[in-house]
Amino acid sequence: KQAALRGLTEQGREQVRAAAEALAARGVTSPVIFYDNGARASQTADILANSLSVPRRDVEPEFRWLEARGLGALDGTDLQAATEYLHRIDAA
Repeated sequence: KQAALRGLTEQGREQVRAAAEALAARGVTSPVIFYDNGARASQTADILANSLSVPRRDVEPEFRWLEARGLGALDGTDLQAATEYLHRIDAA
């Protein structure tokens, strides 16, 4: 399929915006949004992040955590510590 055909339709974008509004109305917040590498998942994550005021740096592709550099080094750490570790090595 062409990339344009894999993205969210206008109806899909409206559904995500409605879901984000419902989450916000219920006081749901998220420190991090994880998404897979599909076009629709990425677009969904971007809409949710924008609607829920989640900074872009906290919108993470789930496969990032599967990188070889993190295997073992992050074993037993909590999400906050793992995120800080990866941000430090990314900045290096």
